[in-house]
Amino acid sequence: MNRLSTREGWRPPLAAALLAAALLAGPGAPAAALPDDGAAWWRHARAMRSELLAMLVAAERGDRTAVTQHVRQAAAAYTHLTAAVAAAAPASDRRIRTGLDTLHGLPDGALTHRALVRGRVLGELAAAARLGAIAAARAGDPAGAEAWLALREYRKATPVTLVHSAASRAVQDQAADLLAPEAAAAIVRDDLDDTYHARVRYAATDAMKAADHGLVIRPAESAGLIGAYLSMLGGDYTVKQGAAAWAELQATAGALEAAALAADGAAVREAADALLRQWRGYQAVELPAAELRRRANLLQLFVELVAVEYRDGVRNGAVSIEAEYREAVAFLEQAALTAAELAPRIAAVDAARADRLERLLDELARQVAELGPTPAVRELADQSRAIVAATLGADGAIDGESAFTVIDQMFASLDGLVRGGDWEGAERMRIQVYGLFDAGPELSLLALDPPLAARIDALFWSGRPGTEGLATIIAGQAPFSAYLATAGELRTALRDARRVLSRDAAPIATAVNAAVIVFREGLEAVVILAALVAGMVGAAAAFRRPLFIGALAALAASAATWFAAYRLVHLFRVYGERLEAVVSLLAIGVLLVITNWFFHKMYWSGWIAKFHHHKRSLLTGAAGQAIGFAMLGFASVYREGFETALFLQALTFRAGVDTVLAGVALGVAAVAVTGVATFRLGKKLPYKKMLVVTGVLIGGVLVTLTGSTVHVMQAVGWVPLSPIFGLALPYWLGTWFGVYPTWQTMGGQAAAAAVVLGSYALARVRLRNGKAPAPDRPQALASA
Repeated sequence: MNRLSTREGWRPPLAAALLAAALLAGPGAPAAALPDDGAAWWRHARAMRSELLAMLVAAERGDRTAVTQHVRQAAAAYTHLTAAVAAAAPASDRRIRTGLDTLHGLPDGALTHRALVRGRVLGELAAAARLGAIAAARAGDPAGAEAWLALREYRKATPVTLVHSAASRAVQDQAADLLAPEAAAAIVRDDLDDTYHARVRYAATDAMKAADHGLVIRPAESAGLIGAYLSMLGGDYTVKQGAAAWAELQATAGALEAAALAADGAAVREAADALLRQWRGYQAVELPAAELRRRANLLQLFVELVAVEYRDGVRNGAVSIEAEYREAVAFLEQAALTAAELAPRIAAVDAARADRLERLLDELARQVAELGPTPAVRELADQSRAIVAATLGADGAIDGESAFTVIDQMFASLDGLVRGGDWEGAERMRIQVYGLFDAGPELSLLALDPPLAARIDALFWSGRPGTEGLATIIAGQAPFSAYLATAGELRTALRDARRVLSRDAAPIATAVNAAVIVFREGLEAVVILAALVAGMVGAAAAFRRPLFIGALAALAASAATWFAAYRLVHLFRVYGERLEAVVSLLAIGVLLVITNWFFHKMYWSGWIAKFHHHKRSLLTGAAGQAIGFAMLGFASVYREGFETALFLQALTFRAGVDTVLAGVALGVAAVAVTGVATFRLGKKLPYKKMLVVTGVLIGGVLVTLTGSTVHVMQAVGWVPLSPIFGLALPYWLGTWFGVYPTWQTMGGQAAAAAVVLGSYALARVRLRNGKAPAPDRPQALASA
């Protein structure tokens, strides 16, 4: 059996490609004492990796000459690094040179031994780079630290995870005089130690998987890497876990090496499993509380996305939508990696739950691989998320950085769906990407940069002048070039949003932002209430009281929402648009009733007069109307108050409660002044004109609210989306008036307008036909 050509082994095409790259790069001319830049160091390290990989390929073929040649080329490449490595890490330099010498003396074949030595050499090179980077940063040499970091290893990358190096950012800040040498060195050390702590797990897990597939080279190389990684962290492990635990760990690592050299798969699995158990209780770097919470929330998000994507991609034990299923697999891999990173923290709280989480994720992986029932996948995901919440206090909040990371991956999938002409799948993916943006970064962005939030929203949907939106492009099945243009602009806008949300908050700017948010949302509520109150004259004036009672209740509910959201913001963020849609539908329903009442109140007055002697019925009818107005007042104000409560959370987390409350007080004062002026102006309007203005305003509010509600229902997938091609509208029409260029939103608004006009026309017909006697109606009503 050719073990290098199996699915889980070294692929010959990959090896050949790396070999060709190594030969093209070449080891170069004899080295100077030190390479002069990080790129040169990286090229020589890459040449070592490539030559040693080519050595394994040649050894499997039994080509002794090629084996010798590749070992010599690897040694020649290392001569360019010897002086630097010897100065920074003498022990690693000795081990590397010893390993290269050992490779020269190994007999033909000896695949496992060669793989073990390759792992040791590469691991020691990473160990030297770690020490060199820390020392250079501490010495105030950011350029040197950056050069050493070019030789580092990273956490395992997946389609979801992008490599973000805290060490590189720290060195860059140090170069810009933003970070002192000791602080930079500490960040570099913590980042690298956290990385290699994770890589011990990756290597042990890879060894187990390879052994399960009957492979022999990967377990041996993984054992060599583990030995080098342990040499980096052994001192810290001894301090935290004790000398006895360190001796036991070394013995287990030795057993793993022996099993790998003997190609004993069962023994490899046993030793690797034991090593993982011993490693679980150790944590190289104590994460800050904020970072720990971020990773815990990210784990919950990944697990939730596994269940969601699996539900959408699998039907009756078969893959129905390939893209969705691939997304579920990708998120599952990331969930497993994140859970492994958090395992020591979970075990420190509850070891039994840590074991339980590992078993749940293993079972989840099995169910996904075997296309198990969707309810089983959902149940496993829910149990996993519950453990993370119970042990690490994860609240499920989708922070901006986490959301942007996942959005990057989902955009890559969207690219593939559009390129392949899968328009139905592309539209589902667009909705998912937008939903993640809406549930995570958008609320914060609306608080900090509303124009940018509106721009991104427009690009997701119907576009803006000069640029078609993704929804329009996908619905119209536009050429891929048109998609790329919009997607490129949207990606740029999302990067801008990422930068905005990563900035530190200035207290004054935060307070002003809070005031603007409160004033903006409060002004909408004032306009709605003013439109309603203006028409409540004569007998109808009695219903002003329940209207304002409902509005005051909504203010209290909004305040309660803010306090609840401060503690449980994730609940509202996850269901934000769904709850907004429900509240908006309630407001539309009540507003339709009130609109009908407004135009038919002469008929209602006659009806009440006709049954005046039935006092109980009269009281019941009045009470029903009062409840209706109270509901309208509540819905009109709470819809704005709910949004405001959520918008303010972003500012609260950035600048604190006191700063935000100061801005809220300023905004409330501005709304109060505006409200008083508006209601006084309404009282001075001529009676007949006031009725006309009221009718127009009520109709306008209903039409605007209908368009906005349909748009929200499209965002949550409750209503389909059919763009009106060729119609480009500025996005502010949607923001302020609910006008979006889709058949559903405009159709809904047309229907709402028809109801208003029809109700008015019917009232006029009844009045002319004498079917609406109103002996108690004011003269102005009769002439309206």
